[in-house]
Amino acid sequence: MRTEHSSPPRHRQHRGLIPATVLAAAVLLMPACAKTDSKSSVASGSATTSGRAGSGTTAKRVTSGHRELCDAWIDVDKVASQIFDESTPPNEIKADALRMNALLTRDQDPPTELTAPLGTLTSALAAVAAGGDTSQLEADSPTVAFSTLGNWVHDHCGFTKVDLTFRDYAYEGMPATLPEGPVSFKGTSQGQNAHMIVLIRLNKDVRGDPVKAVTDAIKNATGDPFEALTKVGKDVVDGAFTTPGGTGSVTARLTRGTYVILCPRPVGYTGAGAPPENAPAHVMVGMIKGFEVA
Repeated sequence: MRTEHSSPPRHRQHRGLIPATVLAAAVLLMPACAKTDSKSSVASGSATTSGRAGSGTTAKRVTSGHRELCDAWIDVDKVASQIFDESTPPNEIKADALRMNALLTRDQDPPTELTAPLGTLTSALAAVAAGGDTSQLEADSPTVAFSTLGNWVHDHCGFTKVDLTFRDYAYEGMPATLPEGPVSFKGTSQGQNAHMIVLIRLNKDVRGDPVKAVTDAIKNATGDPFEALTKVGKDVVDGAFTTPGGTGSVTARLTRGTYVILCPRPVGYTGAGAPPENAPAHVMVGMIKGFEVA
């Protein structure tokens, strides 16, 4: 079983989002496959929180000696989203790689079990910083290292934890509400497709069903659908890329507001080879959930 984390999506894509050809197919299929209303837009589920009442077990508090690593990881995930945006030029990729390395070495005494994956990942990032080529991060060793670090953060940093199941084509286990602060999302893929999370915070002037607002923006886009989404919200972070049977995680610091998570991958894409160009995106066939942060 292959386990992947958010950083290496195997193919650099603009925000990991939907190519125009995929968008066209998604719009055609939307009436039949993407029924959304205010009652179905927010999934039932629960979050495990640290220091707050929540279902499940309370996340284990990390010792203060590793708080720097935990806090740095939130920024690592954000910068990783930028590195794997195909629109990011090489000079910015180099700068992002240097920034990630600085974040990952902030903890001078990391847990012993993370010494090897940290070394693997920082070595790959040093190579990216030297050449601006992300292929060094897409190799198996740094991919596994990123996954190991992300899973450790999810299990040990005391952040609010959201454990999801990625199915073809739905997120299962997404709570209706989450508390403010750091949140770690971890997804396990139970389908035959590759999946991921794009986390979007809706603009304050967006009213009504958040799922409908987002899917309408995509449906009505005349150009790049990601640019269309900027009319209704802001991309917070992209990650938790998983291949069939794998797991992935992504962490973000959330403030009060309305959010959605969505999967932009095209139907039929397993994570191997090039993504199909004439298939609907998962978001347009139901893989999107809205939630509130309060």
